[in-house]
Amino acid sequence: MEKVAEAAHLLKGVHDFTAFTNPTTFKEQPWQNPVKDVEVNVLKSTATMQHHMPFYNDHYENWEFVYSSHSFLYKQVSEFINKIL
Repeated sequence: MEKVAEAAHLLKGVHDFTAFTNPTTFKEQPWQNPVKDVEVNVLKSTATMQHHMPFYNDHYENWEFVYSSHSFLYKQVSEFINKIL
């Protein structure tokens, strides 16, 4: 989890996130600004999945990825998680 938190921390702050969205987005919506100020936290979740997944046991960890920003680009957060993991 430490490596994941370190990678997520690299996304924190003001950056141009063009690489984290679909390239056609800017052709269709050129008014979107790819520069965003993002806050990121990775937490060990206390939620349990046992009632959803009967095979779930204590060998698995649940993580919460908490992102906050004034706005996000199309699929930006899902791309963050894909790149981090």
